[in-house]
Amino acid sequence: MVPVLCLACSPASSSQLNEPIEQASTADQACLRLEPSRADPVLGEPVLLIVGLENCSSNSLVVRKLLAPEKGLLQIKATAPDGEQLIYRPPLYRDGRGARSVQLAPGETHIDGVAIYYGSEGWFLNRSGRWRFTAQYSSEWGLLSSEPVELWVKEPTSPEQLLTARIFMKDEVARFFYMGGDDQKAAQAIQDSLPESTWRKFADLAVQSNNPDATQFDLEILASLPDAAIAAAVAGDLRDRTVPHSIKQQLLDKSSKGSLVAKWIEQRLPPEF
Repeated sequence: MVPVLCLACSPASSSQLNEPIEQASTADQACLRLEPSRADPVLGEPVLLIVGLENCSSNSLVVRKLLAPEKGLLQIKATAPDGEQLIYRPPLYRDGRGARSVQLAPGETHIDGVAIYYGSEGWFLNRSGRWRFTAQYSSEWGLLSSEPVELWVKEPTSPEQLLTARIFMKDEVARFFYMGGDDQKAAQAIQDSLPESTWRKFADLAVQSNNPDATQFDLEILASLPDAAIAAAVAGDLRDRTVPHSIKQQLLDKSSKGSLVAKWIEQRLPPEF
């Protein structure tokens, strides 16, 4: 659900997808962290992998903001529930030239989110069971690797969950969430199919956030979503910056203090919110 800014987007090409990340010496200046936004999403629900580049040295580090698979330097490897080995390939690639840099003090972390639910071939988390992920980042210090993390995709247990999975796993709907809610046709499909669901209200909010004429937002829906990182991703795109601190705190309360998810929420909803 991380919105993709398509100022320099292009479809994933075969040369980009097949280009290997060169092995380099292990670096101790920076550490790569990985954390799922939820440990147990239901099949068909959007979920993020939060990736963090931490300054593990005793000196300040300057890093470029290239910590996203769309920019070609971060690779996510996955093991599906049936043991199949997969590489996550994003639907779009972005030109990383001109990316801004950020200075990290010792112990600070640069955060980004990976929309692991949707890839170049459609819905990525397309089966229930245990998924295992590792990340590799080709940095200026060499190839950084994360420790493996897991999430468990649950089977739908109610008619509403089953309908949500069927709708959300359609390519046009998955792309709607990936692109940040700017596809009115996909939004209409959600609104028509899920009239009373929490995710329907979330879709409404995503549509509102892309409507230049919208001035009032139903922000209470953010606190009711099961995935705080997904909620923060949409809230961070609201133009009028009126997310109450109480809602931000409710999102933080759903995450562990000091976790990558908590840092992602703080980054998406800075103090001025």
